[in-house]
Formats: sequence, C-alpha cells, structure tokens
Amino acid sequence: MECCLTNSSFYNLNMLQTQTHVISKHYRHTYFKKAGVYKKLKALAKSSNATNAHIQFITSITSDAEEQYQLLLFYHKVKGTISKSKNKYTLEHEQKIVELRKQGYTINQIMQLTGIKSKKFIDKVLEKYGLKIRHINRKKVTQLDKNTIITLRQKGYTIPQIPQITGRSYSTIHMVLKQAGLA
Repeated sequence: MECCLTNSSFYNLNMLQTQTHVISKHYRHTYFKKAGVYKKLKALAKSSNATNAHIQFITSITSDAEEQYQLLLFYHKVKGTISKSKNKYTLEHEQKIVELRKQGYTINQIMQLTGIKSKKFIDKVLEKYGLKIRHINRKKVTQLDKNTIITLRQKGYTIPQIPQITGRSYSTIHMVLKQAGLA
C-alpha cells in the first residue's frame, strides 16, 4: 500500500484509487489534491533528476488513462516543457503579421488575410517587433482649432469642406461641431 504525507495526515492511495472510479471525474482532482499528488508532482518536476520517476508515480496512483494524461500534463506544465498558455498562434503567424504590416496593410486587413480574429494578439506582435503605429500621429485638438472649425461652419462652409481647409479629419470636425451644437 502506497501512502502520501500531507499536512501530517496519511491518505491511502489504494483506497483513493478505488473511490475515484465511483466518483465523477469532475471531483477527482480534489482527491488528488488532498492526497498530495500535485505537491509530489511539483517536487518531481523541480528535481534535477532526468529519470522517469514521474511516470512511475502517476501510474502507481491511477490506472485511468485520462487521469494519467491530465497528471502528466500538469507535470510538464510545472516543469516548463510545455507552454501554460493556450496560444494557438505560432511564430509563422507572427512573421506573416510583420510581413503584411511592413507592406502597409491595416490591422483589419491583416486579420482578414491571416484569419486571426484577435486584434489584441496582432497589437502585441506589432509592438514586439516595433511596428505598432496606431495613434502615433494623432494631433490634439486645441481650443484655437475648435474655434476655427466653429467659425468656418458659422460662415457657411459645409462639413466636408472644413477638413480640406483645416487639415483635420472628418470625424474630428464632426465631433467638434457636435459638441458645439452645430452638427
């Protein structure tokens, strides 16, 4: 009979193994936690021994293949041999994003061409490679700019004409005029 020591208490793993077949899989991790299985796997992962002690330990605890797989995944995540993140994008995705951005494609176009649905991921990649250029050239609207826009509108200029005169975007002109009650 194998036992693990946790918080000065002994848990009989053979009894645990028998109980886990009766109990639904959803609650089995609780029993593994109580039995100190996760602590033991962490200790094995952090030890510098290159043996298969973790496999022997896992197979001695449970004969259920799914449980063994989950425990093995846990071991390798702790060991750092597999990534903890669920990032499905690869280095090839990053390279394609960088290539497209250097060719002048917008983020929305990159999303369509690569099939990547996450703007956040694309932003992180562009930032990582020093290519994130969103909002860099945005010029703050000064009070003088606002007064000029309002004056032009009051003189009878149309909203599409004002951006051509001021060099400001249509949306900026519309926002200023809306705030002034003139749009």
